[in-house]
Amino acid sequence: MYRKIVLLTVITVMTGCASIADMEKESFDKVYPRASFDMDCPRDKIDLTIINANQHGYPETIGVRGCDKKAVYVRPDRQTNWILNSDATREK
Repeated sequence: MYRKIVLLTVITVMTGCASIADMEKESFDKVYPRASFDMDCPRDKIDLTIINANQHGYPETIGVRGCDKKAVYVRPDRQTNWILNSDATREK
């Protein structure tokens, strides 16, 4: 019985981690083309950082750096689109 509980716990944790990783990848896949265009910077020169996530682990705010610029993108509640929330400004 103990083994079943441990196995179920491990599976639950692994599934949760995989779904958070999937949410991050989905978000990054949507932000990269927007950021590349807004910052006039090739995708391979852009780094994304999750600044904030909701209680389910889905990113809500993503910081972007690339080509000596930085910007912030937000995802409005219950939407899948990302919106530029700051000017793509030069880093100091």
